[in-house]
Amino acid sequence: MTIDKRCVKQRALFSDHLDGQKLPFWRALLIRFHLRFCPQCQLTHRSFETMRDALRDLRDRDPL
Repeated sequence: MTIDKRCVKQRALFSDHLDGQKLPFWRALLIRFHLRFCPQCQLTHRSFETMRDALRDLRDRDPL
């Protein structure tokens, strides 16, 4: 499976997007548009969301 150049560019921005960092309007729009139509990047983005949420849950837990 090869990754399209457009995917590489968008995936480089997933972290900023998921962290809620302020991105230029056009860049955030391109990410949302790309995710709407690219099944491979949808899966990657979902896995990043899952990892982010799991790490937040660990951070918010009381230590034993």
